[in-house]
Amino acid sequence: MTRALDTAGTAEALDRYRERAGQTLAGGVVALVGGVVVGFLPGPAWTGDVVAWAVCLGVVFACVGAGALVTARRMRAVLTAGEWSAHAAVPVAIPIPVPVPVPAAVTPVGTASSPAYERLAALAGRQSAPGSRRPEADVRSAPWWRVRGLRRISGLSEVLVTAGSCACAGGLLLLPLEGFERAYLFGLGAVSLLLLVFRTFRFLTGGAGAARLLVRAATAPVPVVRRYALLHDPRDDVPVLVLFPAHGGPDDLPEAVLPLVPPGPQKKPRLGLPPSSTGTVDLRGWLDRTDDGQPVVVPWIDDRPLWPAGPYRETGAAEVTSLLDRLAPPPAPAPRTLP
Repeated sequence: MTRALDTAGTAEALDRYRERAGQTLAGGVVALVGGVVVGFLPGPAWTGDVVAWAVCLGVVFACVGAGALVTARRMRAVLTAGEWSAHAAVPVAIPIPVPVPVPAAVTPVGTASSPAYERLAALAGRQSAPGSRRPEADVRSAPWWRVRGLRRISGLSEVLVTAGSCACAGGLLLLPLEGFERAYLFGLGAVSLLLLVFRTFRFLTGGAGAARLLVRAATAPVPVVRRYALLHDPRDDVPVLVLFPAHGGPDDLPEAVLPLVPPGPQKKPRLGLPPSSTGTVDLRGWLDRTDDGQPVVVPWIDDRPLWPAGPYRETGAAEVTSLLDRLAPPPAPAPRTLP
């Protein structure tokens, strides 16, 4: 099998890219370490300005080099993933299995790994009320960066907090401070700047795009109505919507699951969840899909969006079955009695 990386031109280009990335990372580390060392040495007054520039440039170049090395690693994984071909891609017909009809007399009552609506609704009703929280900006009329949940998902909140720390450290360095205090603030500012560069890079390369994708899903015109039972994963307390057909009975089995981002603060993550643990939900989106083909949807309950922590996943997959087992563990077997 011939892979894309087996071709001479591709391999040489990738090696050159990795070499430049390593040189950039090494130069950034040298500048950062050299600046910190020189900062502790006695010298003229202008040394502080030179040290500040050396550390800032070192942090920037180190982050760029590290990011380029990660990109090179991902490129290598992609180029070695499958067989290379110079031909254009052609559509391939995938046979779809025809479902076997179930006799009308058979009614699903649920199993340990596929609990029915009645059981999940009863478990959801035993949970304590989540409590209310001030509503966030309406994503249908406000820019996404004003929506509290999207700022958190995109990482913009972390960028703003880190930028504030950098500004605070930079402002304190302008004051007449002793050598140790100045060196301490200088180190704190360097660490904050490193975090700022990393978080800004992550926000620009992934977080902002994810937020815009969720806005596109949340404002999609035609919703799909489903019944839901809202439970919490006992492993990490993440809220999960278990979804059922809109019109059915207590013996209906789950259609899909949708994990949610906890809307509350870190100490009270359940604040802001719907007051009712069961009801109907409007699923908006269905326009985009993840890399593994799962649809991106945003649930709306009581005319408010709940931001998903993952895609809409239909039942049948191993991870969904494992999640349902955690949400509704099988009942303990009855003790045996001796005759």
